[in-house]
Amino acid sequence: MKKRKKNKSKEKSVLGILTLVLLVVLLLGEAYFILSFYNIDILKVITVKKCEDLDCFEAALKNCKKVEFRYAGENIWKYEIKGKQGNNCLVSAKLLQLKQGPFNAEKLEGKSMICEIPKGSVDLPGEDLSVCSGELKEEIQDVLIERLHSYIAENLGKISEDIKKVF
Repeated sequence: MKKRKKNKSKEKSVLGILTLVLLVVLLLGEAYFILSFYNIDILKVITVKKCEDLDCFEAALKNCKKVEFRYAGENIWKYEIKGKQGNNCLVSAKLLQLKQGPFNAEKLEGKSMICEIPKGSVDLPGEDLSVCSGELKEEIQDVLIERLHSYIAENLGKISEDIKKVF
Protein backbone atom coordinates (compact mmCIF):
# COMPACT_ATOMS: atom_id res chain seq x y z
CA MET A 1 0.00 0.00 0.00
CA LYS A 2 2.84 2.38 0.83
CA LYS A 3 4.49 1.66 -2.51
CA ARG A 4 1.30 2.49 -4.38
CA LYS A 5 0.93 5.90 -2.61
CA LYS A 6 4.57 6.67 -3.32
CA ASN A 7 4.09 5.89 -7.03
CA LYS A 8 0.95 8.07 -7.19
CA SER A 9 2.76 11.02 -5.61
CA LYS A 10 5.65 10.55 -8.08
CA GLU A 11 3.14 10.46 -10.93
CA LYS A 12 1.51 13.68 -9.68
CA SER A 13 4.92 15.39 -9.42
CA VAL A 14 5.90 14.34 -12.95
CA LEU A 15 2.48 15.38 -14.26
CA GLY A 16 2.83 18.77 -12.52
CA ILE A 17 6.28 19.35 -13.99
CA LEU A 18 5.12 18.34 -17.49
CA THR A 19 2.14 20.67 -17.20
CA LEU A 20 4.40 23.53 -16.13
CA VAL A 21 6.84 22.89 -19.01
CA LEU A 22 3.97 22.74 -21.49
CA LEU A 23 2.56 26.02 -20.14
CA VAL A 24 5.94 27.76 -20.47
CA VAL A 25 6.36 26.46 -24.04
CA LEU A 26 2.86 27.68 -24.97
CA LEU A 27 3.51 31.14 -23.46
CA LEU A 28 6.84 31.46 -25.28
CA GLY A 29 5.15 30.40 -28.52
CA GLU A 30 2.40 32.97 -28.02
CA ALA A 31 4.95 35.72 -27.29
CA TYR A 32 6.91 34.78 -30.42
CA PHE A 33 3.71 34.82 -32.51
CA ILE A 34 2.70 38.27 -31.21
CA LEU A 35 6.16 39.76 -31.76
CA SER A 36 6.32 38.24 -35.25
CA PHE A 37 2.84 39.54 -36.08
CA TYR A 38 3.93 43.10 -35.23
CA ASN A 39 7.26 42.56 -37.02
CA ILE A 40 9.29 43.06 -33.84
CA ASP A 41 12.72 41.47 -33.56
CA ILE A 42 13.09 40.90 -29.82
CA LEU A 43 16.89 40.61 -30.03
CA LYS A 44 17.11 44.02 -31.69
CA VAL A 45 14.75 45.52 -29.10
CA ILE A 46 16.91 44.23 -26.28
CA THR A 47 20.23 45.24 -27.86
CA VAL A 48 19.55 48.78 -29.12
CA LYS A 49 22.74 50.76 -28.57
CA LYS A 50 22.50 54.08 -26.76
CA CYS A 51 24.65 57.02 -27.82
CA GLU A 52 25.93 59.28 -25.06
CA ASP A 53 26.99 62.22 -27.26
CA LEU A 54 26.15 63.97 -30.51
CA ASP A 55 29.26 62.64 -32.31
CA CYS A 56 28.15 59.04 -31.68
CA PHE A 57 24.64 59.80 -32.94
CA GLU A 58 25.87 61.61 -36.07
CA ALA A 59 28.19 58.69 -36.92
CA ALA A 60 25.30 56.25 -36.48
CA LEU A 61 22.98 58.46 -38.55
CA LYS A 62 25.51 58.74 -41.35
CA ASN A 63 25.63 54.93 -41.56
CA CYS A 64 21.99 54.42 -40.52
CA LYS A 65 22.88 52.18 -37.56
CA LYS A 66 20.13 51.55 -35.03
CA VAL A 67 20.76 53.65 -31.93
CA GLU A 68 18.89 55.71 -29.37
CA PHE A 69 20.02 59.19 -28.30
CA ARG A 70 18.73 61.86 -25.93
CA TYR A 71 19.69 65.32 -27.09
CA ALA A 72 19.52 68.33 -24.79
CA GLY A 73 19.86 71.47 -26.87
CA GLU A 74 17.29 74.25 -26.72
CA ASN A 75 14.82 71.44 -25.94
CA ILE A 76 15.16 67.81 -24.89
CA TRP A 77 14.66 65.26 -27.66
CA LYS A 78 14.75 61.48 -27.93
CA TYR A 79 15.98 60.28 -31.30
CA GLU A 80 15.86 56.65 -32.37
CA ILE A 81 17.29 55.43 -35.66
CA LYS A 82 14.87 52.74 -36.83
CA GLY A 83 16.67 51.53 -39.97
CA LYS A 84 16.88 52.00 -43.72
CA GLN A 85 14.05 52.56 -46.16
CA GLY A 86 15.16 53.01 -49.75
CA ASN A 87 17.74 55.81 -49.87
CA ASN A 88 16.67 57.16 -46.50
CA CYS A 89 17.31 56.47 -42.86
CA LEU A 90 14.14 56.37 -40.73
CA VAL A 91 14.50 58.28 -37.48
CA SER A 92 11.89 58.72 -34.77
CA ALA A 93 12.03 62.13 -33.09
CA LYS A 94 10.13 62.68 -29.83
CA LEU A 95 10.04 66.02 -28.01
CA LEU A 96 10.46 65.13 -24.35
CA GLN A 97 10.65 68.60 -22.83
CA LEU A 98 10.22 72.09 -24.22
CA LYS A 99 12.58 74.47 -22.40
CA GLN A 100 11.44 77.54 -24.27
CA GLY A 101 8.95 78.16 -26.97
CA PRO A 102 6.03 80.19 -28.27
CA PHE A 103 2.59 80.25 -26.69
CA ASN A 104 0.68 76.96 -26.86
CA ALA A 105 3.93 75.12 -27.56
CA GLU A 106 3.56 72.95 -24.44
CA LYS A 107 1.12 70.81 -26.44
CA LEU A 108 4.15 69.62 -28.43
CA GLU A 109 5.69 67.79 -25.47
CA GLY A 110 5.45 64.02 -25.64
CA LYS A 111 4.58 64.03 -29.36
CA SER A 112 6.71 62.29 -31.97
CA MET A 113 7.29 62.10 -35.71
CA ILE A 114 9.20 59.94 -38.16
CA CYS A 115 11.77 61.63 -40.38
CA GLU A 116 13.25 60.16 -43.55
CA ILE A 117 16.81 61.48 -43.48
CA PRO A 118 18.78 60.98 -46.72
CA LYS A 119 21.52 58.37 -46.31
CA GLY A 120 24.86 59.95 -45.49
CA SER A 121 23.30 63.10 -44.01
CA VAL A 122 23.94 64.10 -40.41
CA ASP A 123 21.15 66.68 -40.12
CA LEU A 124 19.21 66.27 -36.90
CA PRO A 125 15.64 65.09 -37.42
CA GLY A 126 13.27 68.03 -37.45
CA GLU A 127 15.70 70.51 -39.05
CA ASP A 128 13.81 69.92 -42.31
CA LEU A 129 10.16 69.22 -41.53
CA SER A 130 9.42 68.41 -45.18
CA VAL A 131 11.01 64.96 -44.67
CA CYS A 132 9.00 64.24 -41.51
CA SER A 133 5.48 63.02 -40.81
CA GLY A 134 3.43 62.39 -37.72
CA GLU A 135 1.63 64.05 -34.86
CA LEU A 136 4.56 66.25 -33.78
CA LYS A 137 4.97 67.73 -37.27
CA GLU A 138 1.25 68.52 -37.43
CA GLU A 139 1.31 70.19 -34.01
CA ILE A 140 4.40 72.24 -34.95
CA GLN A 141 2.60 73.45 -38.06
CA ASP A 142 -0.46 74.37 -35.97
CA VAL A 143 1.70 76.38 -33.53
CA LEU A 144 3.41 78.19 -36.43
CA ILE A 145 0.06 79.05 -38.01
CA GLU A 146 -1.22 80.37 -34.65
CA ARG A 147 1.92 82.51 -34.26
CA LEU A 148 1.60 83.88 -37.81
CA HIS A 149 -2.07 84.68 -37.26
CA SER A 150 -1.21 86.52 -34.02
CA TYR A 151 1.57 88.46 -35.71
CA ILE A 152 -0.71 89.54 -38.55
CA ALA A 153 -3.49 90.56 -36.13
CA GLU A 154 -1.08 92.60 -33.99
CA ASN A 155 0.63 94.29 -36.94
CA LEU A 156 -2.26 94.73 -39.38
CA GLY A 157 -1.89 98.54 -39.42
CA LYS A 158 1.85 98.39 -40.11
CA ILE A 159 1.40 95.72 -42.78
CA SER A 160 -1.28 97.85 -44.45
CA GLU A 161 1.06 100.88 -44.51
CA ASP A 162 3.89 98.81 -45.97
CA ILE A 163 1.59 97.53 -48.71
CA LYS A 164 0.52 101.10 -49.58
CA LYS A 165 4.19 102.09 -49.92
CA VAL A 166 4.79 99.30 -52.43
CA PHE A 167 1.85 100.29 -54.64
